[in-house]
Amino acid sequence: MYWLLFAASLVMPCIMLFLGLRWLSHPPANKNAFFAFRSDLSLRSEETWRYAHHYIGKTWVRSGLILLVVTVAAMWFGRKYYEMFLLWLIVFQGVLFAFSLFPVDGALLREFGSDIDASQEAIPPVTDETTLEDSGQSDSRQ
Repeated sequence: MYWLLFAASLVMPCIMLFLGLRWLSHPPANKNAFFAFRSDLSLRSEETWRYAHHYIGKTWVRSGLILLVVTVAAMWFGRKYYEMFLLWLIVFQGVLFAFSLFPVDGALLREFGSDIDASQEAIPPVTDETTLEDSGQSDSRQ
């Protein structure tokens, strides 16, 4: 049972390493791909798409290597007590994975800040009145 749980604890670091190495040189070609980093800023242009995946790729390679070493060390040296801390180890991996996504938009704003702001289209807010005018209906609540 120990070896099965040992292998299960390595899933997250291996996924981070695999996707990180893949995205460093080959970001997903399809912006609707299942495994892709999609945010409003990364979808603005092809250049921001590539930059976001390169950035998250570097982050995940570093994080994945650190997690791999920490996980192997914790599972190897804590063999007697692995059941006690395995859940916490996997939760820690998931939290690190989730929090590694947040800096990407900040990096995009630092790199493309003025370009991203200039490319945003001004969309007027939708109100009940504009919706009714656009649809050609009258307001029956009056």
